[in-house]
Amino acid sequence: GTVCQRVGYLVRGGLLYVMGAEDGTEVVCDFAFESDWVTHQASLLSGQPAQLGIRALEDTELMVITQADLLGLYDRYPKMERVGRRLTEQS
Repeated sequence: GTVCQRVGYLVRGGLLYVMGAEDGTEVVCDFAFESDWVTHQASLLSGQPAQLGIRALEDTELMVITQADLLGLYDRYPKMERVGRRLTEQS
């Protein structure tokens, strides 16, 4: 699998979090809708391959930032780190 390296803010649309089943089908694990933050938190933090995929339900608009750029923001603006921590706790 791929390691998650981005965080998205869902501006418009809807997304599914999906996991592959042993029989080759996909199982829906969660949804994301407008104003939700979208990422695979465990993969982003651990650097391990993601166990979930994210699929669009409809035309979708995301604002996306890489983990490297996000960490740069935290270094440059320490108050942003607190916001990031709260978002992580909510997810």
